[in-house]
Amino acid sequence: MTTNYGTAQWIDYDLSRFATVSGQSGLVPRWTTTIGTGTGEHYGYHTDTQLQGKRFWSWFPANTIQTFEIDGVTL
Repeated sequence: MTTNYGTAQWIDYDLSRFATVSGQSGLVPRWTTTIGTGTGEHYGYHTDTQLQGKRFWSWFPANTIQTFEIDGVTL
């Protein structure tokens, strides 16, 4: 889970320290909530983020919380 209280930005996740990261068909399901504005998305489910090896990137609008689910991760 990541929270972005700042300006909109891309956030890069590097999972290379894990022994395996397989994901489900390379997809990273995520849930998004916009906070503090009274408008926007609440608990929105998305399957538009792709795992690239052991990395993925996600766009974070300002005042957003996102939670990611990645299958097949082992230490």
